[in-house]
Amino acid sequence: MFIHKHGNEIARAYLNHNVVERYKTAMEYEKNYKKLKDSPTPINELRAIKKEYNRMINKFGANFKNNFGWASSALNIDSPNFSQIEESLDLSHYRPFYRQASYNIHANSMGLYHKLGLPEADIPISLAGPSELGIAEPGYDAALYFPITASNLLVLNSHFDSIVYMKVISNLAAEVRKSFWNIYY
Repeated sequence: MFIHKHGNEIARAYLNHNVVERYKTAMEYEKNYKKLKDSPTPINELRAIKKEYNRMINKFGANFKNNFGWASSALNIDSPNFSQIEESLDLSHYRPFYRQASYNIHANSMGLYHKLGLPEADIPISLAGPSELGIAEPGYDAALYFPITASNLLVLNSHFDSIVYMKVISNLAAEVRKSFWNIYY
């Protein structure tokens, strides 16, 4: 949605930001290859990575080197973060769902206490395999976000069929959300 809102220049910046990530990864590797008991990156490869990195910084500006630097010019923020991108799209109200879904994925102490696949319990227990418990929330959320994503992609090649597809996807997603809601409640 952000790229659609801000156009081709931001799309190009987003796609080219992989050069920044590649450069950062290469620099981290060079700092640690001895501890990894590995070999350094060949100097000609490092030079090529650094050259492309500098070319992109020159093309998109100094802030491009930052995380989410591809969004810097559109937000007019030196070092933007994902929350600021969400806010610019008036989507920050979905942040609690993202946080909850991240508890068991990212290093967060809430992951010790909140397990979607376990029943609510007073004693801490571990999940030992697949579980159908907790599928309603992520299923509902996926059905909520899928039409938003699909609509943004369909609008790129907009024609009458796209409008029909968006309506069909929206209706199907509403049915899926209703089904997941009925499972949970």
